[in-house]
Amino acid sequence: MDRPIEVIARAGARGEERPRAIRLTGTTVAVSAVLEAWVETAPEPGTGIRRWFRVRLEDGRTLALYHDEALDGWFWREPV
Repeated sequence: MDRPIEVIARAGARGEERPRAIRLTGTTVAVSAVLEAWVETAPEPGTGIRRWFRVRLEDGRTLALYHDEALDGWFWREPV
């Protein structure tokens, strides 16, 4: 299940490109590494693009995050 998340990101030429930190339950946790990044286009034209990032946090956790351009928001997906 995808959940909204607050992400502090470095703005680049195409908008919010790289997550630098996340906020969970009022606590800010830095991203120590971007392990993987990819772009997913929506199946229907004009419905948006998702920019995905698999990141390692400074506390050792690994998360899959994405920025949904159509919704202009960040989300995270729990590991399965």
